Amino acid sequence: MSGQPPPIPPAPSRATGAIFPGRQSLDDQRSWGTSSQDLRRKQIASFSVYNLTATEIQKDAQYELPVHTPAMTLFLNISLPSNFPVVPPVISSKPPAHHEWLDPNGVVIGHPKLRFWNQHDSLGKLVKEIVQELTVRPPVPLHGMNLNSSRAAKSPAYLPNPTVTRSQTVPASAAPSPTFQSYPSKTTNTSAHPFFSPELAHLDSKTAEELEALLKDEDALDEIVNGLDDIKAIQREQAELLASNEALARKNLTREPDVKAISDSVKEQQAILLEEREKFDKQLMLQQDRLVVGLCG
Repeated sequence: MSGQPPPIPPAPSRATGAIFPGRQSLDDQRSWGTSSQDLRRKQIASFSVYNLTATEIQKDAQYELPVHTPAMTLFLNISLPSNFPVVPPVISSKPPAHHEWLDPNGVVIGHPKLRFWNQHDSLGKLVKEIVQELTVRPPVPLHGMNLNSSRAAKSPAYLPNPTVTRSQTVPASAAPSPTFQSYPSKTTNTSAHPFFSPELAHLDSKTAEELEALLKDEDALDEIVNGLDDIKAIQREQAELLASNEALARKNLTREPDVKAISDSVKEQQAILLEEREKFDKQLMLQQDRLVVGLCG
């Protein structure tokens, strides 16, 4: 016999985790994804409870909320990124105005929770606190901007009439009504609709005092949110995934004796292979010695 002997295959390591690591990883990812979606929907439900006058611009992604101040009417645009609530929402004011919570572009940056965002912070409370801040300490309009200019940016009804001079006056009966309905947001389109869930319709009949008391009652708010059909569906799906993961874990445990038996068998085969390899090496050395003796003789 000649040539190098075949290498000894290494012993496989004993299984210490799941038998199907890829499947387990996929289940973990699905579970994490469901948990993230659950948090997102709970955040949106919280937003709808705390901000009943919001308008949905893009489903589950963008909303608009009016903020009435003595000098102007602002519209907060609440944009939820695809990975919200892992990352904070983007909240901006239209039109831009001077306020310590707003940057030059009108983006809200002053609320502490936006700077130190946690995915478990309440979106509803966050937006409500921003509205309260802008209401209690109204922002200053930009150069030349006042209530009428803010309305003019929102509706053609407030465009100045070039034929009217300083000496002319407009009768009060002819003036447009200064109501919120008179100047819809320029970002609102025909597909936008008030952000009211039929399941929250009962809140519309409550008084301001009752709503204020409800906002202070965390247990009552949790009961309302957890009673929403979407939240119930997410909770059912999460429970099903947990049950599926538990079933897979139990199935893996039942196969542990089989895995141990296979591992022991492989070790025995390795020991036999090592023994045969040693015998082969000895025989090879004897043959080589005899060949050398024969050539020298």
